[in-house]
Amino acid sequence: MSGFWAKLPLLRSLMMAHPEVEFIWWMDSDAVFTDMAFELPWDRYAAHNLVVHGWEAKMYEEKSWVSINTGSFLLRNCQWSLDLLHAIAPMGARGPVRDMHGELFAKELSGRPPFEADDQSALIYLLVTQRDKWGGKVFFENSYELNGFWELIVDRYEEMRRKGQWPLVTHFVGCKPCRRYADSYPADRCRLGMERAFNFADDQILKLYGFGHESLNGTAVQRVGNDTGGPLDAEDEDLRRLLHPTFRAPITGMARHMLYL
Repeated sequence: MSGFWAKLPLLRSLMMAHPEVEFIWWMDSDAVFTDMAFELPWDRYAAHNLVVHGWEAKMYEEKSWVSINTGSFLLRNCQWSLDLLHAIAPMGARGPVRDMHGELFAKELSGRPPFEADDQSALIYLLVTQRDKWGGKVFFENSYELNGFWELIVDRYEEMRRKGQWPLVTHFVGCKPCRRYADSYPADRCRLGMERAFNFADDQILKLYGFGHESLNGTAVQRVGNDTGGPLDAEDEDLRRLLHPTFRAPITGMARHMLYL
């Protein structure tokens, strides 16, 4: 499999190779973490096997092809998930099969253009047409930015920082600066957005050491606080939120240990 579909065999291989891992977190290569302290609400997902950013009504009532986004999602390492990947995979065979399913998705999913089949549309189509089989184990997460669309975020970082809002993931969907596509966003716009996202996240760590970027639009760094040789001893609440629970244990209590892959 190639393109959009490469994640399916990779996910299956990771699941089979690491049975000790409970969840696998998939992120596209054009997505970045922009909240360096967020703790996922794992207990909320105890009864679910797939956590996607999206809206249940938009999927099942509108059948929208953008009701979810598969650029960042959590998949439980279990037989249900393996069966789901197996059910989606046949729609992605390169060539006539992929083209045929692309036409099918354009017909059945609202707003979808008639290009070749992609994994996101395949998942939506499967959930819409086989809701009884799969739907009960899918969690639609929209209380935080598990998959934040960059165009709605990157120009608001300064405002978000003032308000204490930290988008977990900024996803540069539609940015293809290395290849030219008619539907791609302008390369300069994408590069500036990516630089702002990196600097926004970087500032959260630099602040521990008393530094920060002069502007999110550039690389220049300036001093914003007092010298410190022990950032882990920081008392400021904005700084403490960046520390792993292990290092906050004397203050906040028992830390929860998670295995990340």
